Amino acid sequence: MTNPTDKLHLAPVTPELEGERPSQTAPREARRCPGCRTKIVIWEEGGLVVKNAVLRVGLPDGRASAKCPRCKSWVEVPLAYRE
Repeated sequence: MTNPTDKLHLAPVTPELEGERPSQTAPREARRCPGCRTKIVIWEEGGLVVKNAVLRVGLPDGRASAKCPRCKSWVEVPLAYRE
């Protein structure tokens, strides 16, 4: 028996994937924890970096969250599991 998640991968969530029109002027800003303002997501030239290794994924929608290393709260990150 195979694992049902074998064919899934983690991908950045972009406006195209969400069914929205991409904005040419919208900058990709660092995402911070709302509680302590620690940087969690940093956009780089080749993609994005999540500054914490603890991720959780919601089952219904595949959206990912990262655990803040400082205050331990969950921060939504622009990643989702896709087939």
